Amino acid sequence: MMGLVALLALIGPLASSAGSLPLSSWLNRLLGIGIMGAVAALVAGRRSSPASTNASPGLSSQAFTTARAERHQPEAGEVSDAEARARAEAAVVGAVAGQRRAEAELHQDKLRFEGIVHSAMDAIITVDEAHKIVLFNQAAETMFQWGAEEVVGRPLDRLLPERFRSTHDEHIREFGRSGITTRQMGALGMVMGVRANGEEFPIEAAISQIGVEGTRYYTVILRDITERKRLEQELAEREALLRAIIETEPECVKVLDLDGSVRTINAAGLAMIEATSSADIVGRDVCHLATAEFRSVYRDLIGKAGRGEAGRLEFQMVGLRGTPRWLDTHMVPLRSADGIVTAVLGVTRDITEWKKSETLLRQSEERYRRLLAVLPDAILVNRENRIFFANEQGVRLFGARSAEEILGKSLYDLAHPDYHEMIDARIRHLLGPGNTVPEVEEKIVRLDGISVDVAVRAARFQDEEGFGILVVLRDISLRKAAEQKLRESEERLQSLLGAMEDVIWSSSLDLSTMFYVSPSVMEIYGRPPDAFLARPSLWLEAVHPDDCVIAEQARQALSTMGEFDVEYRIVRLDGDLRWLHDRGRVIKDADGRPLRIDGIASDITERKRLQAQLRRTERVAELGTVASGMAHEIGTPMNVILGRAEYLMERTKEEPVRKGLQTIVSQVERITRVMNQLLAFARRRPVEHRALDLRQTIED
Repeated sequence: MMGLVALLALIGPLASSAGSLPLSSWLNRLLGIGIMGAVAALVAGRRSSPASTNASPGLSSQAFTTARAERHQPEAGEVSDAEARARAEAAVVGAVAGQRRAEAELHQDKLRFEGIVHSAMDAIITVDEAHKIVLFNQAAETMFQWGAEEVVGRPLDRLLPERFRSTHDEHIREFGRSGITTRQMGALGMVMGVRANGEEFPIEAAISQIGVEGTRYYTVILRDITERKRLEQELAEREALLRAIIETEPECVKVLDLDGSVRTINAAGLAMIEATSSADIVGRDVCHLATAEFRSVYRDLIGKAGRGEAGRLEFQMVGLRGTPRWLDTHMVPLRSADGIVTAVLGVTRDITEWKKSETLLRQSEERYRRLLAVLPDAILVNRENRIFFANEQGVRLFGARSAEEILGKSLYDLAHPDYHEMIDARIRHLLGPGNTVPEVEEKIVRLDGISVDVAVRAARFQDEEGFGILVVLRDISLRKAAEQKLRESEERLQSLLGAMEDVIWSSSLDLSTMFYVSPSVMEIYGRPPDAFLARPSLWLEAVHPDDCVIAEQARQALSTMGEFDVEYRIVRLDGDLRWLHDRGRVIKDADGRPLRIDGIASDITERKRLQAQLRRTERVAELGTVASGMAHEIGTPMNVILGRAEYLMERTKEEPVRKGLQTIVSQVERITRVMNQLLAFARRRPVEHRALDLRQTIED
């Protein structure tokens, strides 16, 4: 029987179609076959023990009977009797010793089998052909929380969830018919068991079968994989979380083989290199993306990480679509469990914008240095009450030949004595709670003793050397002179405005406040300027009632177009009617914000009178033009009619006809006279005095 077990152990792996098996599968297979062999030996021993026991007494009785018979044979001698007795006794002793040795070996095999089975960490259960449990080790008791005495002889189904029992029975019968001796751990997939308390749990099973004296036994080795499943689930969740973090990471995360080819890369990395999918870059050498200037250095960085050293590099690359980028990459080695570097992990950040900002910063610093050199203002830097920097304009402002002549001096040395107290207060404010002080005007004293008016601004700053005060000075001597000229100019302007006939005015945007009205308003409106300054509504009150609509249109034009240009009539206090031409415009500041309305109003009464006279003259001229045209257009046909009528009068003798023709002649002559009178009026000929026959005129 043990030979059969050994044969199965050798043939099983060779007959398996699974190919090369791992060590754990070999051990599980050998353990199952070994256990089946032990079970077979135990069963065979139990079946043969009674027969052997029963056979021993018979064998001994037969030996003694034979011995007695031989001893009582008459023909045998005394020596022969003694030899026969000795041989019989030796046979009996040998038979008893052999039986004892067999029982001892069987007992040792049973103890070895029980030791193996009960010390196994996996649950071992053996069932017979009826699927009743015949073996249930301690690990199975712990796993299913049943005692062996509670399940031995009971169906195996009670250890399975009810919904799997019929399927499981069919699987065992199919396995028995297959002729396969063993099926490795995991080949059955995950199986669900049920504990004594009803709790279901996942298990992994390996099964083997063996026939003993016509009876087939199935041994199952079970392993509770609840903890493994929990760890696998936790590992899967962690891997999913890590992958989600990597995929949502805004920086490029990639794993490279030691030769620089891409093994995996996240979505941010694909976008960075302008790849549409991982197929565009996975398996390809990433070094070809680096520009020629950095390609060898980038490959050296990968090689350095492959040797177990982390590294960092700023380099330029060109994407798959040709876009250049500056990148900052970190490379670290990835090691296997035995410490061997198997891959390289790279984390890359796009620093293109940072590089641009860095370039712009350098350019800005250069511009500031140049600006400082050409700035018209003088710049002084004061630290611990001593000047330690002055730009070129500062040197010129103080009349020095070089900066060394003013460096090291105190601000008080360069300021006019009248302003020392103010300077002291401003310095205390800057070194205390305030960072800046407002601009003030003061005087400085040049090295040659000349006083200069300056505007001064100051601010506190801090650098690696501590606190300091930045002082900006602007020479305002020219501005002061310009202000004096401006005052003189304003005086002249006021004199000119006073002599102007037009009214110059300025008001708020809503016309509710008058800022200025020139003195000529008295001549035009008949009211003094103070009256309009005190009551701006006089502007509307003086407008003729029929022209109030025009004034309202002017207000609307201001709000929509920012200016107006209208003509309207006003009524003076003395009742006199005046025509005004008023223009106004919204004045804005440098930022385009409306400030006020400035305007000018002109008296156009005389111009209106002349325009009316001109229009009358133009109408008369137009009438003359029309009359000339009519005389030409009507006179010609009238002459034809007159000629034809006179011609017919000379040739006809009939009186009625002659009277009719005479009427035509007289009416044509009347029309001719009217046209001549119209032409005379249009041409403004001198009046002719002559006698007028009223009777004839009436008849005509």
